[in-house]
Amino acid sequence: MTPTLPVLLVALLQGPSLGTTVDSLAAAQQFSGVVLIARGGSPVVEKAYGTGNNIETAFNLGSINKLFTQIAIRQLAAQGKINLDSTLGRYWPDYPNVGARRATIRQILDHRSGIGGDIFAAPAGKTRHDVRSLADYFGLFARDSLEFAPGARQDIPTRDTSCSDCLSSDCPDRVITTMCARTSMSPRE
Repeated sequence: MTPTLPVLLVALLQGPSLGTTVDSLAAAQQFSGVVLIARGGSPVVEKAYGTGNNIETAFNLGSINKLFTQIAIRQLAAQGKINLDSTLGRYWPDYPNVGARRATIRQILDHRSGIGGDIFAAPAGKTRHDVRSLADYFGLFARDSLEFAPGARQDIPTRDTSCSDCLSSDCPDRVITTMCARTSMSPRE
């Protein structure tokens, strides 16, 4: 049994005693991973738990990355570096899909941009394993037509193929992640 996120969050609030809490969870085989807590830039707790894990282990966090990206974008907005109601084209004027440039940052965050595609596909003439970076994903969808006009409806991120009215796409998340990571977030006229 894996502890729920709230249990781990409560443990995080314990500060330095977190090590004891996580030690107990790991001993009961209820936690496997890496814990690093820093204060003032210096590690307070830094420990790996579970077979094969070490402090350098990279984990596939899956869709939880979307939450981190949402937080980062909203922090940039709070700092005045981006405006959620400005268009993608304002911050990424050479984005390959001209239609997608009309979508606002808020529409992309809310899955109302119309950006679609299949990030789980293999690139032409290659295998799925050749997709290794954010830039590799763009060849899979960046030039595709929008699924709908920005703001016209909401994309429901799902892999449920039985839902005929659901548009399944993680592409908007790749766009917003890349936009967030771009070195210059200043608007261009």
